[in-house]
Amino acid sequence: MRLPVDMLVEVDRVARETGRTRNEIMQSGIMEVRVIDSIQKGIFLVSQKEAPYDIFICCKEADENGNRTRDSVLADEIYYQLTKEEYRVFFARITLQDKPGADGHCAGNHSCFNICNIRRFA
Repeated sequence: MRLPVDMLVEVDRVARETGRTRNEIMQSGIMEVRVIDSIQKGIFLVSQKEAPYDIFICCKEADENGNRTRDSVLADEIYYQLTKEEYRVFFARITLQDKPGADGHCAGNHSCFNICNIRRFA
């Protein structure tokens, strides 16, 4: 894994603190956790710059065979109707299409919930 310079500085700091070598730190998984933490913080900062959404739509996108679910099709229709009515709607499969690093869903990512004004779970 190739790390940015600031992460290498962090590896050296952790190595000094723990009395381990740079290689030991890299192999221990500590740095992977810190890299993930750094990425999550970056995503959070980006989400803070977004204007809040009025509505958050979430549903199961695919069944066990990889086919689109009925809920997903209905959510699509609801999304387009609400946007036509000028609501700002967060629907991961559409909203995240053009976002770098997004894979089209927010599975377990609570920062998605933090960007909405209205929350409705059914």
